[in-house]
Amino acid sequence: MQLLTANDDLTQLTGGRPLDDISKMPSDDRRAVLCKYLVKEDPVVVQEPIAWSDEESIGRFLLLKRFLNNDESRQHLLLEARRVFYEENSFIISLSGFSRFLDDMLGDWEDAVAVEMLVRDLTIKVERQDCECGQLMEYIQRLSYFAKMPQLQKFTIEWYTPPKNVDDGLPYDWSTLSSSNSSKGTSLHSVTDDDSTYEDGGSNETLRWETSDDDIWSLDGDVHG
Repeated sequence: MQLLTANDDLTQLTGGRPLDDISKMPSDDRRAVLCKYLVKEDPVVVQEPIAWSDEESIGRFLLLKRFLNNDESRQHLLLEARRVFYEENSFIISLSGFSRFLDDMLGDWEDAVAVEMLVRDLTIKVERQDCECGQLMEYIQRLSYFAKMPQLQKFTIEWYTPPKNVDDGLPYDWSTLSSSNSSKGTSLHSVTDDDSTYEDGGSNETLRWETSDDDIWSLDGDVHG
């Protein structure tokens, strides 16, 4: 992908128009422009340090922030862009970096809506080795809190085993638990290939997690951490 200069990139946002013209647009039109600039079909993989991220959506927001941050008259546009970024993108993040994500990786803000009040599509990655000795249920109970984030529409937990040797080029071993809200509550499920194995040679379990109407998490089948 050809690198764009700051001016070239912002031109994609404005379509050659002054930013003030975008600020004066009807809210729906303005949001559509910001979505086109900041939102991508593929999930945003969140890794630290954010300033070095090669995620296009993150880079574009940080560019817009640098351009607008010192202009008080345009702060409302920057805050609106932040809302669009968090509401309309889907995110993948490791459990170890999740608290930092909620603290807002995009910077410090005054009178800004909390990240957990905005995100709608979230995937958290957890290493299998962190869930040994029967700790899987404990992790699910902890993570169930985040499934209650008010705007969250899809919540996925990915349990994975990193390859023993990165140079081996072996694929990651994934088990995915995903949830989607419905009138009957939230259900989480995981299905893995029958022939996939743990590092110790044991076969992967098929997991199915469900939340009942009173938000109590239950396990369908035996699972070993």
